[in-house]
Amino acid sequence: MATNAAQRTSIAQKIMRLGTGVTAIPNPRGATVDAILVKSPSYHTPANSTAVVVWVEYTGDAAAAAYGVTP
Repeated sequence: MATNAAQRTSIAQKIMRLGTGVTAIPNPRGATVDAILVKSPSYHTPANSTAVVVWVEYTGDAAAAAYGVTP
């Protein structure tokens, strides 16, 4: 289910409050696009320790599921 702009803002705030050093930006392309940008402090994906990934884009629901928060 798609999230609205307010839900994405709430999800991003909850992700950042987890205390893991993650930065999350809700609605990077405007309020009508279901997207959250997330940057981990390690810049590495868990499956590949040599690949550098600065920003990962999630839908609101996917970001909430990936970080275990509720909208």
